[in-house]
Amino acid sequence: METNKFADKGDRTNKDYDIRQNSNIKIAEQAVKESLVLLKNKKNILPLKKSAKVAVIGPASDNIGVQCGGWTKTWQGGLDVGDKRWMSGTTILDGFKEMADEGRGIIITDPAKIKDADVVVAVLGEHPYAEGKGDEKTLGLSEGLAFSDNAHTLKIAYESKKPIVVIIVSGRPRIITSEINKWDALVEAWLPGTEGRAVASVIYGDNCNFKGRLPVSWPKSAEQLPITIEKLDNNEEYDALFQYGFNLKYSN
Repeated sequence: METNKFADKGDRTNKDYDIRQNSNIKIAEQAVKESLVLLKNKKNILPLKKSAKVAVIGPASDNIGVQCGGWTKTWQGGLDVGDKRWMSGTTILDGFKEMADEGRGIIITDPAKIKDADVVVAVLGEHPYAEGKGDEKTLGLSEGLAFSDNAHTLKIAYESKKPIVVIIVSGRPRIITSEINKWDALVEAWLPGTEGRAVASVIYGDNCNFKGRLPVSWPKSAEQLPITIEKLDNNEEYDALFQYGFNLKYSN
C-alpha cells in the first residue's frame, strides 16, 4: 500500500508543494470574475480604458487580508501589516497596475495627485470577520466592522470632482442609499480571496464581462433587515435597493 506523503504526522506542511500553482490560480481568478456584480454603470463609464489615468484609493484597495475575510489562517481572519501580506496573492491594486502597464496608462495612489486622474476608483471594505464577531445590528458604510476610512476615501473622491467608480469588498451588502447617487459606477466584489488581480481584469473588460447576480436582496436601510425574496413572494412589502438576482453587464 502506497504511503500518502501528505498524511498527518504532526506536520501538515510540505515544502515541495505550493498551493499557488498556475492551475489553481486560474481557477481562483475565474471564480472571482464570475462572482463580481455590476450594480450601476452610469453613461457606461465601465469598462475603463487601459490607457486612462486612474486614481485607486481606499482601505480595501491593497490588502489581501481584507479580500480573504474570516476563516483564512485563523478563525476571524486578519489584515496585511506593512509589507507583510496575510496570504500570498495579488491585491486589487496589483491588478490595476498590471492593466495600466499593458495599456501605458497611469495608476495614481497619492490622494494629493488625485486631480490628475481621469477617474477615481474608491475601494471600500470591512474588517475580516466570522460568526460572532461579524454580527451587527447596523450595516453602515463607515461604522461597525466597516472601515472608518471608507468615509474619508469618499470625501477625497467627491472633492476631486472626477467620475467615481466604487468597488465594495465585503461579505454582505452594506447600507449605501445616501451615497450611491454620487457614484457613477458600483461593483460588489464580495470577498475575492487571494486573487484580487481578477477584479481589475473585469473592471477593464479585459476579454471578460460581468456575470454575477445578487445572491441576496440589497436593503435600503437597516430597518428593513432581514429583507428576503420571500416577502415578495408573499405580497409583503419588498422595497429593496437592488432586488435578488439583479445584475448589469457591459453593452455589446
